[in-house]
This record gives sequence, C-alpha cells and structure tokens, in this order.
Amino acid sequence: MKIIIACVLTALLAFVLGLFLPWWSIAIAAFGVAALIPQKALKAFLSGFLGLFILWGGLAWWIDMNNQGILSKRIAELMQIPESHLY
Repeated sequence: MKIIIACVLTALLAFVLGLFLPWWSIAIAAFGVAALIPQKALKAFLSGFLGLFILWGGLAWWIDMNNQGILSKRIAELMQIPESHLY
C-alpha cells in the first residue's frame, strides 16, 4: 500500500514542481517522497520510477492525443512501422 501512495505522491509532486522548476526537479520530488514515506531502498526506487514513468507516459499520451498524433505518425514513418500498428 505504501508503494502505491508513494507512486501517486511522486507523480503529483513532480507535476507541480515541473510547472515552476526545470525538468530535473522530478528528482527533488522523488527524494522528498522517499524521505517522507519510509520504505526499503528497492521499493523507494521502484515507487519513484513508476510514479515518474506513469506521469511522463500520461503527459506524452495527452499531448499526442491533442495534436492528432502528428509526431508519432512521423516517427512511425521514420522507423518504417506500418500504420495499422499505431492505434
């Protein structure tokens, strides 16, 4: 249960800090949550990693959906991926 709470808190704090500070402020968010919620080292690392992975993956998906997938289509063309695998 602690790992889920730590993931959510890391994602939320990193999002808020990312609005006002440079991109590397995610490390500050992950460190702050790991210091607040005591866990073993591996679980603290995984909760920070998963929280930020979900945050950045969600933001990338949101941006991609709002611009009709322009960049992903171009990257797929560059990597020669058939269009049927995009969606």
